[in-house]
Amino acid sequence: MKNKIRSILALLLVAVIIMSFVACGIGITDSPNSDGSQSETPDTGNLSNKNYKLGDTAEVAATYGNYRLSFTDVVESDKRNEYADSQPERIVIVKYQYENVDCTQDITISYLYFRAYDSEGNLLDIYPSTETEQPNTISAGGKKTASVAYALNDDTNYIKLQFYNVDYSDMFHAECTFELEW
Repeated sequence: MKNKIRSILALLLVAVIIMSFVACGIGITDSPNSDGSQSETPDTGNLSNKNYKLGDTAEVAATYGNYRLSFTDVVESDKRNEYADSQPERIVIVKYQYENVDCTQDITISYLYFRAYDSEGNLLDIYPSTETEQPNTISAGGKKTASVAYALNDDTNYIKLQFYNVDYSDMFHAECTFELEW
């Protein structure tokens, strides 16, 4: 009897934990209907008003200060890495710059905070190129230029790149989106 009660309590505890994870991961906002009543709609995150183009600068507020991010150039590369798992049609190198405006912690913005998609919405693979410039940690007032290479298997000159804030405050929603056309 004690084992059965323990099993039931354990299952209930697991159910509560799972529900708390689900509740934390899905934002709900109340929005008024045309008749004035309230309806609950899923929160789509910060993407609706934070779209940028190549050369634009995003101002990002983190929990420990502010920083800036801009994508400055996209160039194609003819060089291939003989040890890469794949040999895509095209390799594009996306150059970006980040600036630590006043963050109390040093920051590094690497490709780990990006999700890149082609014109058809396919997630792009990172390509191991020797032509990229690696990111580095910078203190308040510092700037750094870096780059990341992507395998691109279409003939368009377009990448949709989503950026996720480096302070991990909300890894479920992109902080902003850059639409890169070159």
